[in-house]
Amino acid sequence: MSINDKSDQILLDKFSRFWLPFLALFLLSAQSSQSAENPPHPTPPIRALLLAGGCCHDYPNQNLILSEGISSRANVAWDMILAENNQRDGKLTIYDDPNWIDGYDVVIHNECFGSVDDAPWLEKIARAHEEKGVPAVFLHCSLHSYRAAPTDAWRILMGARSTSHEGHRPVEVECLKPNHPVMKSFPRQMEDTKWGTLQNREDVARRHSARSGLRG
Repeated sequence: MSINDKSDQILLDKFSRFWLPFLALFLLSAQSSQSAENPPHPTPPIRALLLAGGCCHDYPNQNLILSEGISSRANVAWDMILAENNQRDGKLTIYDDPNWIDGYDVVIHNECFGSVDDAPWLEKIARAHEEKGVPAVFLHCSLHSYRAAPTDAWRILMGARSTSHEGHRPVEVECLKPNHPVMKSFPRQMEDTKWGTLQNREDVARRHSARSGLRG
């Protein structure tokens, strides 16, 4: 097994054990809010758009793990878009549609396009979230995506700036806000005993942290 294959397998395992419960609770929290606002009627499924692709990882399997794992825990209706270009300078063509975000309750970004430098194009993506009020979830390499673009639109939308991650090592995760609706079912501490990676944050804006990674 090559280093890349090993890294992909570890990341897929982390998706199954670590991210699925967190994302499912996030979506369940949103669904509970919808139900509280309209108690007499059955709660419709959360309409989620999963955008994935680019370099470095096994996105078809990640899409499968995320959609099936979350749907086993929450009522979510999925649309999934997988980029045809797996290079760092690729683009998801769905963003060329000015109405790409319409009809969704949440967008999950799982893309890896670090070399895209088209600032006006990227600013339109961020503006769609801002103007339509649709929340975004950023996974793994999406934190590093679009770092070549001379604009902070993506980082402001995300609430942090990150252009790299640490090397693989065990990571201990501490729940900082156990009473937050999204975190109530999580243990106070969890340890990733396999290869973990922490994203290096260079600065932070408009971000509320519910969890933090600590050196193991």
